[in-house]
Formats: sequence, structure tokens, C-alpha cells
Amino acid sequence: MVKYLLQEMNDVRNTGKRAVYPKMVINQTLGTEEFIDVLHDSLRTTASKEFAKITADSTMPIDYTDQASYKRWIRCKG
Repeated sequence: MVKYLLQEMNDVRNTGKRAVYPKMVINQTLGTEEFIDVLHDSLRTTASKEFAKITADSTMPIDYTDQASYKRWIRCKG
């Protein structure tokens, strides 16, 4: 999914006018809801709730504080 930011250009001719051009955002991350919307837009045959379930099942929680919990989670998903 392409995103653009409006970038202000320097006034090199000293005209006093503000010049703005679109700049493509190259490195970005999508949030979960935005990712689901993009998938749902490209694959209309599947309900967006199904994408949400798949995404929730496949993401690894990042709040594990100890290695044992992480290993248990990996065994469950394995």
C-alpha cells in the first residue's frame, strides 16, 4: 500500500510562494487493522473477520518476560 506525505520544497527563486510536492513513504509498517483492510480489499471473497482471526492466531505476543513462557508459546503453535 503506497502512502504519500506532502513535503514542502525550498523556495529557491524567492517568489514567496509555498511549493508542496508528494513524497512517497518507502519504509513503513502497517497496523493490524490496516493490514486486514488491505487484505480484505484485495480478496473480497473472504470476510474481514476471518482475516482478523488468522492474524490474531499467527502473531506472537511480545510481552513475554521469561524464556520459558516463550518456549511454551512456540510449542503450542508448532
